[in-house]
Amino acid sequence: MGTETSRRDFLRNTGLLAGGAFLAGTAFTESAVNASPLGPAAPSPWDEVPQILARIKPPSFPARDFVITAYGGKGDGRADNTKAFRAAVLAANKAGGGRVVVPKGTFVTGPIHLLSNVELHVGAGATVLFSTDRKKYLPVVYTRWQGIECYNWSPFVYAFNQANVAVTGTGVLDGQGASWKPLGSGGSSWRELQEMSEENRPVARRRFGDGETLRPNMIQFYRCTNVLVGAGSTRRARTS
Repeated sequence: MGTETSRRDFLRNTGLLAGGAFLAGTAFTESAVNASPLGPAAPSPWDEVPQILARIKPPSFPARDFVITAYGGKGDGRADNTKAFRAAVLAANKAGGGRVVVPKGTFVTGPIHLLSNVELHVGAGATVLFSTDRKKYLPVVYTRWQGIECYNWSPFVYAFNQANVAVTGTGVLDGQGASWKPLGSGGSSWRELQEMSEENRPVARRRFGDGETLRPNMIQFYRCTNVLVGAGSTRRARTS
């Protein structure tokens, strides 16, 4: 590649001469390539990552613990703890925020609805065992199924229009999915929901739940801000 002709042939064969002429001695730097008739390279979407990360604010909670057993909860694997979870979440919310703690044991319950500034912490050795009684997941709530808005059975852990909510801990959330498996993958109810969406039927009229085949979600934070789901716990500010 010692002559201009050989260099020209090489660059033509590799595509570097497409759309422009080669000048002997030209250095093909990044600035020279960007100055080609094709124009500068488009900015990479990855350039926006720092701005996106800067907008993410993890939730924080006051250093107040609301242990489920203090609200009548029993981790014996038999007692219904639905009311105990509801009371603990409400107490934490009214106090300005805190952590609802599930200690070691097996706590049977219906759906758990979180409110703003409440962290559900499932501790080591703890299991939240969601009931197989489908009636406990009624009345239906505003939710989504396969991305389409509707009213359906309550998700097992649910929050709607709330801020600063979290599910943490190394314990277990057991949805007992086998009890819902007979409903399959939505069947005729799923086809009906798709038709409702295509027809722009109001969401208030897209009502499913009992007698239908749209299984509930396991965890859903819908229209919420500052959400965390993960092992461990959050850093909690001290309160006076």
